Amino acid sequence: MGAWGITNFENDTAIDWLNNLPLLVKNEVIDNYLDTILEEKEFIDDEESFISLAIAEFALHYMGLSKIEILKENLFKVNFTITQLDKIVKVINKILYFEEHSELRELWQDTEDYDIWEKHQLSIASLLQNYIKNNLKGGETPPKRPPNTFSVFD
Repeated sequence: MGAWGITNFENDTAIDWLNNLPLLVKNEVIDNYLDTILEEKEFIDDEESFISLAIAEFALHYMGLSKIEILKENLFKVNFTITQLDKIVKVINKILYFEEHSELRELWQDTEDYDIWEKHQLSIASLLQNYIKNNLKGGETPPKRPPNTFSVFD
């Protein structure tokens, strides 16, 4: 088995997605993965889950809310909207608590690290929810970060 760990870039699927991502990330690229999860009625595939959760950590990094080591050297340009940030929070919750079949959740439930993994995902959702609540109004893109923090919005 390849890479596997608690954080969302500690798996081969997310790393492959990142390595194939263009430097200018179009909203459609992000939305396609998020919408696939949100629209699913019966079965959430682990590949879409891996990538969607990686998008969540990607957002944290580019919003200046967390520093993700693997992203430090990458100079992606992406403009997350409030709608996308809200979708990310919903996607995290759906992957964790979907009444039907969530393949990734079930893979983690079979490990002794499920509780740690779940808490990590919930912490991402919480950081994004707080950011939305404290900084954004409907339809806006995130404001510029202070000059001493890195953000593609500067």
